[in-house]
Amino acid sequence: MADRYRLSFTTGGLFLQEAPIVVERYLALRDWPQTRNQVRNDNLLQVRTAAAALRISKELIARLELLESDELEELINGSARDRGYRVSSALANPTCSKCSPCCWKIVRSTATTR
Repeated sequence: MADRYRLSFTTGGLFLQEAPIVVERYLALRDWPQTRNQVRNDNLLQVRTAAAALRISKELIARLELLESDELEELINGSARDRGYRVSSALANPTCSKCSPCCWKIVRSTATTR
């Protein structure tokens, strides 16, 4: 079975502008399925079509679900650079055999100490 990453080459980039919007909603609700529904139904990402809302929210929420609560809070309160580190750290899969636990710890600690 192939290892999985949370990286999509067809959906978009890091979603640095969109991530705080989704995180704020999640922190208010503390429920990913509810957050997912509100993001899509209320068009919180301000996209033109329902298909785009579905595609982007699916990818973004799948990434954000990998972060701990304190990391999500830092994503909102941190600088643009900190947001970039947080969202980037959600792209790597810590259980992947291609991304060793040592590398994963470096990515996480870099995001935490910046």
